[in-house]
Amino acid sequence: MSPKQTGPFFQVGDKVIFNADYTTKSQRKVCKGTKGIIEVIQASQFKRGVHYYNIKLSNGTMLYGIDEEYLDYEAPED
Repeated sequence: MSPKQTGPFFQVGDKVIFNADYTTKSQRKVCKGTKGIIEVIQASQFKRGVHYYNIKLSNGTMLYGIDEEYLDYEAPED
């Protein structure tokens, strides 16, 4: 059995996208026009096992305190 991961899932500099399964309509509206590419600027831990991220959208907008369940790795292009 592998040890439980306690560090942040995403690292600073990772290119991520919003996970449409978890984000709300208003959250998706905020990142509309960013082509979905988001850069992780800072990872922090609010409570044990729950990580939050400060992210920068491709249009320069900063979003703070985004839960990792709202993010996903960028899908590879075909």
